[in-house]
Amino acid sequence: MLMAVVVAACSESDDDVEEYVNWQEVNDSYWSNLYATTKQRIADGDASWLLLPKYSLIDNGNISADNYVVVHKLESVETGESPLFSDTVLVHYAGRLLPSTSYSAGFRFDSSYGGNYDASTSRPTKFAVATLVEGWQTALQHMRKGEHWEVYIPYNLGYGTKQSESSAVPSYSTLIFDLRLVDFWHAGEEVEPLK
Repeated sequence: MLMAVVVAACSESDDDVEEYVNWQEVNDSYWSNLYATTKQRIADGDASWLLLPKYSLIDNGNISADNYVVVHKLESVETGESPLFSDTVLVHYAGRLLPSTSYSAGFRFDSSYGGNYDASTSRPTKFAVATLVEGWQTALQHMRKGEHWEVYIPYNLGYGTKQSESSAVPSYSTLIFDLRLVDFWHAGEEVEPLK
């Protein structure tokens, strides 16, 4: 059995290892399990987990699992408003993929800071919510300033089924973001410059 796994992971050259073996299947399976586990956590009363339907859909009970974003709240804020689709946000973030052949913790493909997050040295990044992938748009419209979430995004609400030449993210990738909402501004409000 082990031999079959090793052979499947190798490409035509013995020195080359395929990084993302059966990637769509791996991501589909992961998402199904994560969605079911999160539903159970919520049913058991764990308020730190959320299932958020894609921002443009009304949750009428007929939405497929891959049209949800899964959220694990690491730091919550009880009151305050959330950004709107037309707002600009200031965030700290780090994005990674599921574990793969060479990356046991998942390949870190993007981040607003190098290394580990340090509030005293990390500089947040500004984004217009409307320009982001649908998974981010969905999560941000539920976050409050000061919250820290781990956000899980299925590939259809992330970078999709086709890999662009400029992207390090392969097609069919579940995205996992460590996301902190620092601040936000409504359309028409003056956005403070970064310091």
